[in-house]
Amino acid sequence: MNRAATAGDFDGARFWASSIAAKAADARLPEIQTAALRVLLYLGPIDTPPTPGFGKAMVHLADLLVGIVCGAKAGE
Repeated sequence: MNRAATAGDFDGARFWASSIAAKAADARLPEIQTAALRVLLYLGPIDTPPTPGFGKAMVHLADLLVGIVCGAKAGE
C-alpha cells in the first residue's frame, strides 16, 4: 500500500487498503480495520487525488500492523 502510494499509484493504494480492511474484519481486528478504512477515506474515490492527511493515516495503519507483527514474534 505504502509503496503504491509513494509511486503515485493511489488506485493501487486503495486496493491494498481495502484488502487490509477486509482481512482485518475477517480476523476480528477492529482497530486495524478502522485504520484501513480511514486510509480509504483519505484516499477518496478511484481516479481522484488523495486528500491531505492520507500519509499520516497510512503511517498510523503501518504502526498498528508493525505492533501486531512484533507482538506475535515476542509471544512465540
